[in-house]
Amino acid sequence: MAITSRFAPEFKIEINGEPLPAAMRGCVTGISYENGLEGADRVELSLANPDLRWLDDPFLQTDNGFELSLGYAPDPLERVFVGEITGVNANFPGGGMPTLTVVAHDFMQRMTTGSKTRAFALDIPPLTYIQRLQEVTPITDLWIGLIKAPVFGFIIA
Repeated sequence: MAITSRFAPEFKIEINGEPLPAAMRGCVTGISYENGLEGADRVELSLANPDLRWLDDPFLQTDNGFELSLGYAPDPLERVFVGEITGVNANFPGGGMPTLTVVAHDFMQRMTTGSKTRAFALDIPPLTYIQRLQEVTPITDLWIGLIKAPVFGFIIA
């Protein structure tokens, strides 16, 4: 009789450095890992949610650390994702088990969430700003900058 290889998929999830509790691991219905070439990597962890027991679990709060390792038993697992929980989606179907989807992104996702800035965030009128700028900046710096800009532009071109 020939010996054939058998592949038994295995996973390990750690949240804030702690392994997934056994009861929660038993409720895992699916794991989706998406490797973003130009954007953030993403993991979706689907859980069966009987009696809504995982709905407000502090273990699944946003901003908690999230690590995913994948592989085949009995080989060692390879860590493929390190990031943080960015969302939790609850699904309450008309018939069937409620589910919870935990969404995690790697830290590249933080680069896409920028903040808007204003030129006058301290409510300083533009005229006052210009006066203060003139007080601390000598006029010679302005002239040097105006002369250097076209010269360096010409050199670069």
